[in-house]
Amino acid sequence: MLCKLTRLGVLFKQSESELLKEKAKEERKSIAELIRTAVKEKYLVSTKREKMKALNRMFSRDREVSFPPWEKLKKGLIEEVNKEVETH
Repeated sequence: MLCKLTRLGVLFKQSESELLKEKAKEERKSIAELIRTAVKEKYLVSTKREKMKALNRMFSRDREVSFPPWEKLKKGLIEEVNKEVETH
């Protein structure tokens, strides 16, 4: 499967650039590959810990859940059902 790539320009201080070059050489990777990996790990992939925190928040007894009053919910449901009946 082919994916569309986008070129981005990133500016680094000279000292940072030199460190990246050294690290890339040590790991036998390109600087671009180092940067892509770092971005994926930091921003694009959820860690197991983040997933567990989200699950704990979702199922916590302390989570705040608020619903509109029943009469308002009931009115909205009736309106939705009536729209469905009218369109069929």
